[in-house]
Amino acid sequence: MSIRVVLVDDHRLFRQSLTLALQAAGIEVVGEAGDGREGIDVTLTTTPDVVLMDVSMPKLDGIAATHELTAAAPATRVVLLTMHDDHEVAEAAREAGAAGYLFKDTAIDEVVEAVEQAASGGTVLGRAAFDVTTWIDHRRAELRGADPRRAEPATAEPRGPEHPGPAGGPDAST
Repeated sequence: MSIRVVLVDDHRLFRQSLTLALQAAGIEVVGEAGDGREGIDVTLTTTPDVVLMDVSMPKLDGIAATHELTAAAPATRVVLLTMHDDHEVAEAAREAGAAGYLFKDTAIDEVVEAVEQAASGGTVLGRAAFDVTTWIDHRRAELRGADPRRAEPATAEPRGPEHPGPAGGPDAST
């Protein structure tokens, strides 16, 4: 059974190129849209497994569209695509219910892997995932009045004596 995807981006060339690449990888592109409002309509009509959606679009941006989609079609996973390394946008994407956040300069094999991971229920973070999660961890610690350098990571990695955390991180064994 093939993974079904809808592409939502206001740049036709990007959508068409990504469609060809995904199809070559055996992923079925069941719809395309040029703005967030149209993306919601196409998604609700085609019921894909995953929506790859641009953050910055006319009529309705990707964050607002993701919020609506995750409420209306909770089984469909949304992965947001962006050109901008903006921590506030990454946090807004998470709060809207996005299953992931990728940069548009991501290699196509990584996009394919991200679609597969999202379709199987996983969370997808692109190349700046460590920077984004670190920023979120620090921001949460600051809001709680804690020392950001001692912030508990937001990642879903196992913790405990058997899993000390990332090498060199605050929980790493010495």
